[in-house]
Amino acid sequence: MPLPKNKLYYTVGLPRCGKSTYCNKWVEKKPKRVIVCPDDIRQALYGQDFLMEAESMVWSMTHYQIKALLNRGFDVIVDSTNYNWNMRKQWYKIWPVVIDIPVITKPEICLQRAINTSKPDLLLVIVNMFENWDYGIPFEKDENNQRYGSAVETKQKNKLSKAGYYDKEEKLEVCNLIINEYNEAVDELGEDIEIEVEFEE
Repeated sequence: MPLPKNKLYYTVGLPRCGKSTYCNKWVEKKPKRVIVCPDDIRQALYGQDFLMEAESMVWSMTHYQIKALLNRGFDVIVDSTNYNWNMRKQWYKIWPVVIDIPVITKPEICLQRAINTSKPDLLLVIVNMFENWDYGIPFEKDENNQRYGSAVETKQKNKLSKAGYYDKEEKLEVCNLIINEYNEAVDELGEDIEIEVEFEE
């Protein structure tokens, strides 16, 4: 049976790394391209970013929406974090032609963007996702003897290395310093603040 011509894409990246910006540009380049974003479904269902008891419904709707659009011949990009293999492997069960789109941004930049866009609730989410990030590491086995990680091309490995994804302990220290700085500023000045973080682009 020949492979379908249309494809399923998914982003890989921390919150505030630029995934949605990438998707918005991607969808404008060719006809019959659409974005499916679980955050959009969350907002449509209950008007907020996260509600644990509704997550199973959110992901069921995400899957059905993707399948329906693929069956209609659209190229679909899933705008979500997909920071570990358990999240990524679901897309390979939906469609035979799947492409990952990593949006690699330093975690400290993501933290700064979260603060400066009034999303401090994302700070610990970003750090937790970075700590559990496995995209780009060699394939390994989990406790159930299932493979996880991913084999990425040299270009992506270089991006990950430059952004500090292979030096988690050092980066986590930087991230925790940023969060502590923010919390101290909130205690002193209130929540309506911005911070500047020194980093190399």
